[in-house]
Amino acid sequence: MTNAEDTFPPDYLAGGYYAVTENGIPYLRPELVGTQAKEIADKISGMRSTDFLRLIQELKRSNKRTLPFEAKQTAVLELLPKTLSLVHRKKAPLLLVEFARKNIDAIHTTSDYQAFLRHCEAIFGYLSIKL
Repeated sequence: MTNAEDTFPPDYLAGGYYAVTENGIPYLRPELVGTQAKEIADKISGMRSTDFLRLIQELKRSNKRTLPFEAKQTAVLELLPKTLSLVHRKKAPLLLVEFARKNIDAIHTTSDYQAFLRHCEAIFGYLSIKL
């Protein structure tokens, strides 16, 4: 059985990556680079930050203006086998696979892709300093 600590809160990404101001201007939800990023980093703290960084670097390679969204989406879909491999080799907790799945389901646009990168970079920051 999975501990409550080993799962994501039910509201994780329920509203997507962006909130909207009263004037209709979207902005990245602060919790994705703040509290939730720290919580995720704490939950995957058993893995090396460099392994997580490699996942981010692979995503960044597809973050070019000239590439269509479909190419970026492919990079995101590749997260699943990469995270499964890390878990299989005992380099990451199973929670990392759930993280990949939830984010794969939430990315529908280039804007979402860029928000996901910012979210990952925040997680990496917390993971590398281990507060």
